Amino acid sequence: MRDAAVQRLAAMIEQRRQRVRPSPDLTPSVELAAIRKAGRRSSTAIDRVRDAWAQVAGEQLSRSAWPERVKAGMLTVAVDDATTAFQIRKVADELIKGLQHHGCAVRKIRVSR
Repeated sequence: MRDAAVQRLAAMIEQRRQRVRPSPDLTPSVELAAIRKAGRRSSTAIDRVRDAWAQVAGEQLSRSAWPERVKAGMLTVAVDDATTAFQIRKVADELIKGLQHHGCAVRKIRVSR
């Protein structure tokens, strides 16, 4: 009974963690990314995108835009403001190519605020 409650709590925390925007001051280093990958049992599409996002989007864009989910090849990117949304839409093709180069199955980008 207690194990099931702990697992439900861990699942709720993980869901909230995925919804919360990462702090712009906490950009993962190569070592941290390697540690996260080593501890992960299976890599989901959004995990691969999040791992590659800072490199593909660049420092400035990654501070104000972050990947939320991938569904059927559609990457949803959350942004802080309309200016960032415009920038993401403007460079969407380049972002898609960069993410595909990193092994991400992304065909389109959708921007949400």
